[in-house]
Amino acid sequence: MNILVTGGSGFIGTYLCNILKDSHTVISLDNYVRGSTSNHVTGVEYISGDTNDIDAIMEHRSKPDVIFHLGELSRVTPSFDNIEQYHRSNLCGTFSVLQYCVQNNIKLVYGGSSSIFSARGQYLSPYALFKGANVDLIKCYGDWYDLQYAITYFYNVYGFWEDLTEIDSVINVFVHQYKQGQPLTVVEPGTQQRCYTHISDVISGIIAAWEHPDNGEYHFGTEPLYNMFDVVRMFPNDEYVLLPERPGDRHDGAIPDKTTTAKLNWTPKVKLQDWIWDTTK
Repeated sequence: MNILVTGGSGFIGTYLCNILKDSHTVISLDNYVRGSTSNHVTGVEYISGDTNDIDAIMEHRSKPDVIFHLGELSRVTPSFDNIEQYHRSNLCGTFSVLQYCVQNNIKLVYGGSSSIFSARGQYLSPYALFKGANVDLIKCYGDWYDLQYAITYFYNVYGFWEDLTEIDSVINVFVHQYKQGQPLTVVEPGTQQRCYTHISDVISGIIAAWEHPDNGEYHFGTEPLYNMFDVVRMFPNDEYVLLPERPGDRHDGAIPDKTTTAKLNWTPKVKLQDWIWDTTK
């Protein structure tokens, strides 16, 4: 199959391209705002470009059978100060990808975000707002234009790529700080609960969602939930410092629907504590 991965030089995109390249023809489209050329893997064609220009970029290329759309700006906190950039990338860019999918009868696998699920019942950041709006639009396109889609939600993904420069997921940050002999930086209050999912489990879930014939939403999270202090205690040296609470952070990171992955026969294999022990030995 011909596969297009937007954001294919980022954290999740790199892992996905590496798995898919052995059995499929894979193209990555990335604007390299966060992705890195050091993450390139042999056997993947890399295009530097913007999802807003997907029509022109793909005009003279083979039509993909599926698009894995991971090419959006990530992270909650920067979205407050860069709302225009997030709007262009995450809302306008995704609209262009949706239009391209409908016009060419291409299935879309969308990388959603667990940040849209707030216990307060409202979006807590521009990032969450735009991600939530995209989910609504994708589902409407399914109803209006028969778009085939899978919406995948990720929960605090951790794990490393050999040459990966992006280390700002909390577990990766903690491992980096530990190996540098630095105290772990815990954002206040420290009691906020999260579930954590290893990158290999996320990738297996994304692929299972693509292969499932029905439209749907899938939550790739693991249990149990841990608060920040629980995670700190998993490290051999549990020294930490507190940082001020950040705008847009949720205190409860529970999975809103734990049944969605049953139809995919998806079961996470990597346990957080085991991975931390193995990584910090």
